[in-house]
Amino acid sequence: MHIDHIALNAVDLDEEIAFFTDFLGLKLLQRWDEPRQAYVGFEEGPVFGLIDNPDFDGEAFTKAHIAFAIP
Repeated sequence: MHIDHIALNAVDLDEEIAFFTDFLGLKLLQRWDEPRQAYVGFEEGPVFGLIDNPDFDGEAFTKAHIAFAIP
């Protein structure tokens, strides 16, 4: 068993991608338009899943999670 990805809310997906890639030096691994989300990280994982959630205010329903891969 290992961590597959850690999903985080992204109020502005493009801004979050820029932060993780430009500031932290991670790679943009995959991006989807429907639903709007992206994976950033290193190819050997685990990766961060950024989920577009523009209405997230820190108190509302969250899509954030930690996903485990279990053989």
